[in-house]
Amino acid sequence: MAQRLVVMMDDFGCGYSSLNMLKNIPVDVLKLDMCFLQFKEEERQKSANILEAIINHCRLRSLRNC
Repeated sequence: MAQRLVVMMDDFGCGYSSLNMLKNIPVDVLKLDMCFLQFKEEERQKSANILEAIINHCRLRSLRNC
């Protein structure tokens, strides 16, 4: 019986991260960088929209996110 590896992309959103990588690499789990949860008050809505889009993307691709 073949076993399957679980592929995790760590710290997505920190430094150089690209949506193109999500297209080309078959990841199972997308670990978000803490910078998505630590934002300035004046950036709250824009940051929340980006975070929501990433979570929706994970749901569409059946990725786990943490």
